[in-house]
Amino acid sequence: ILRDIAEAYFSQKMYDKSLAYCQQLLEADPKDGKALYQAGLCFQKKGQKEKGQSMCDDAIKLDPSLTSLKQKMDGGMGL
Repeated sequence: ILRDIAEAYFSQKMYDKSLAYCQQLLEADPKDGKALYQAGLCFQKKGQKEKGQSMCDDAIKLDPSLTSLKQKMDGGMGL
């Protein structure tokens, strides 16, 4: 449920709230690649591009299946 809430806030461009839920997910499971990736996207959208990119890269190391999502975001979403 926390992930759904984080994604809902992200889709509404409420990045601080989305990030708060991502952080809760990461507290419960520090190796949650999807939560780390979502948090990275939040930081990128908030203008902290380097921090966000680093988090996304770390997330892909934890969950290589996120590579396809990154390629999609890089190619079509202007990150």
